[in-house]
Amino acid sequence: MSLSAAEYRQCRIDSESPSGKVSRRSARLRIFRYAGMDTGDAGATGQVGIADAGFAGGSRTYPKTNRPEKMKQRYPLLLGTTSYIIPDDILPNAAMLAPLVDDIELVLFESPDVSNIPTTEHISELSAIAAEHDCGFTVHFPTDRRAGSADAGERTMFHNAALRIIDRCAPLSPRAWILHLEGISPNATDNEVSRWCERCAGVISDITQAVDDPATIAVENLGYPWRWHDGLTREFGLSLCCDVGHLWLYEPLVWADHLNAMLPRTRVIHCHGVEGTRDHLSLSVGPHEAIRELFRIIRASSFHGVITLEVFNERDFRSSMEVIENQ
Repeated sequence: MSLSAAEYRQCRIDSESPSGKVSRRSARLRIFRYAGMDTGDAGATGQVGIADAGFAGGSRTYPKTNRPEKMKQRYPLLLGTTSYIIPDDILPNAAMLAPLVDDIELVLFESPDVSNIPTTEHISELSAIAAEHDCGFTVHFPTDRRAGSADAGERTMFHNAALRIIDRCAPLSPRAWILHLEGISPNATDNEVSRWCERCAGVISDITQAVDDPATIAVENLGYPWRWHDGLTREFGLSLCCDVGHLWLYEPLVWADHLNAMLPRTRVIHCHGVEGTRDHLSLSVGPHEAIRELFRIIRASSFHGVITLEVFNERDFRSSMEVIENQ
């Protein structure tokens, strides 16, 4: 995800009304903007703004859009993207995306003031959309609380939110639950890493008991060396989520070595463009040769899992799909 805990908190601050209350709609719009989503009018950007929402789908109204070409079931792997491609809630995004892709990553967040965790009714609607279009889901646990935080209270809040999400989303039979083990610095000492692993183990132990198969929990590589959590994933029988964009950002010279090492235990690949220090951009931005090498490696492997285009607006989704089509 591109939305950090600090940015999420700033979303809430920026969205407060004069009365001091957070508007759910304004907070959602701030989150879209921080995630790089355009909420303006279609005339200026070529995208469909919230005010332009229009076509009917069942009992709900879903946004109109010039859909990119259908790409699902073209490959031996499953191609997906995030649940925030158009500037609206999860259901309208799912209705637009399900005919086009094999998998939708439900990007979830929760705070005392605003949450996008689907209701039981929404889960039923998501199930119906998925069944109609032969589409599945992965679920990204919130990142506004750190699973490996040194603060026991913060870990408890993450733990409780994760269990609520598993309970709520289990009827969707997610292909994977994406887990960040934040709470460690890339320049941490050996002792700090050891204590972080102990903290993470306590959280992992509980959430693995809430799922049918621990291997559906996929730990994503972030800014710290991914091998720091490798032992934890093996101990608890978890899988890996290989975020190739993060490898390009943090390990640009040896990213392919890390990808090859991770692939045998990888359930989901996150893919997005990077430029300088920015990530979660369109694949059209590059790095172009690395993108070509990525798909050469995938074709030569036995990977048949999910590749998620982890972008957050329709323009980046469209252009990324075009890049993949040309690989």
